[in-house]
Amino acid sequence: MRFTNCIVIGWLVGVLVSFSWASDIVTDQKKPVQFQQSSYEHLQKRVGLTRFQNRSSFLDDRLVSLIDETLASVLTESGKGVVPVQDADPVFAEVRDHQPRRVSGVIDNMTLSKVGRASGLNSVATGTITGIRDFQEERGYWWFKDRMFFIEVHMHCSLYDTETGAKILDMTLSEKIDLPEALYRRMKAKGYTASFAEIQEMIISLSRQMGEEICTSMEQELFKTFIKTIDGRQVVISSGSNAGIQSGDLFTIHDSGRLVDGKEEHQFFIAGPGTGILRINAVQGDSASGSIVQGNITGKDACLKPIVEPSFFSKLF
Repeated sequence: MRFTNCIVIGWLVGVLVSFSWASDIVTDQKKPVQFQQSSYEHLQKRVGLTRFQNRSSFLDDRLVSLIDETLASVLTESGKGVVPVQDADPVFAEVRDHQPRRVSGVIDNMTLSKVGRASGLNSVATGTITGIRDFQEERGYWWFKDRMFFIEVHMHCSLYDTETGAKILDMTLSEKIDLPEALYRRMKAKGYTASFAEIQEMIISLSRQMGEEICTSMEQELFKTFIKTIDGRQVVISSGSNAGIQSGDLFTIHDSGRLVDGKEEHQFFIAGPGTGILRINAVQGDSASGSIVQGNITGKDACLKPIVEPSFFSKLF
């Protein structure tokens, strides 16, 4: 009996050793051992901020400017490794002031993605002031009821990934405050301009909430940049020192040029597997050049990402 147990135990040990050996071979084939980078903390994810559309009945350009300023401020203050991109980028200016839309009125996510790639952006934010309304309600019970006066703002924001064109974030928020009756009556007589300070307060509050959500979403995203030109094994990319890129940085090359059709006329890029490794040799303000040191590149529509080391658990399977 003991002899039989020894044979069984020996067989199990042999299987486990063989499995571990085979697993190490597979892992070693996937892991670029000779090309590793200790940290990518210097890289900054660039988020393009398009100017929000105002579809409310209060068409005041100051409201859109408030959103613009507040979002940029929140991303700068709270976004870990996040940089807001606005007027400074001449390529992004193509969609910055005029959100691209299809005939149906939906956002043209493919145009956003292509322009974002050319500008070296990780993502692009769009948004709308969907409504501003005033109303009154009776509050309380029975003969203790009192009439209350309110003004309310509704806003919507979306964040699009430039690698795929898909939405990373899609949110609708609203906020309301009560008004003194005298101010409410004056507003009804003179228009929303009479309550601009109150509307401004809500616009800033909602914009700050949206900015915080964008920061949270971007923290979960890998840094990304894209190919501009290819000459043999020499490559120019669409980000430079404006994204924190340094000479010697290493990136995996991912084919992301295949398109699929989605709902509502949307198209999406398919995020592909890694095909090679690029090393940065020289860095400019808004671009950088490098050479392919391992593997290859399948086409210009390629996405570059930091090399992510396999986890301990991935080596077990």
